[in-house]
Amino acid sequence: MAGLTERGWTERQNFTLESRFAHGDGSRLPALAKELVDLKVDVIVTGSNAGALAAKKATSRIPVVFVTVGDPISGGLVTNLHHPEGNLTGVTALGVELAAKRLELLKESFGGHRFAVLARDGSPYTEEFKGQSGDLARALSVELRLIEVQGIAI
Repeated sequence: MAGLTERGWTERQNFTLESRFAHGDGSRLPALAKELVDLKVDVIVTGSNAGALAAKKATSRIPVVFVTVGDPISGGLVTNLHHPEGNLTGVTALGVELAAKRLELLKESFGGHRFAVLARDGSPYTEEFKGQSGDLARALSVELRLIEVQGIAI
């Protein structure tokens, strides 16, 4: 907010923030997205793949900006990274694509040969990572254990 204030923007004068939180209950996301659409907000910003998908289903006219999602293509948000279609755009962590480099850096930095990765059970990125983890472990000559956890807040 300080950055907006420095640029002369004042909440409730130049803009209004409408915040909605699912508090770990992903089933609430479609209703929350609909609330924002019904308020006729100018943009929806979401920090999760599930939130972005809910917003995508709720509107095709309000811009949806996603941040810190994994791969937006395999997550069903967009079909092209260079030219996202429709009303969705955003920033990706590209977790699966960068996993090999991250693991290589960990191995070089700490000298380990056994690594564990915590991942969200049921996530499309977890499934993609599972498919690539064997090749990744062999390529780096490491033991790689994937630990899937449930109940991570959305």
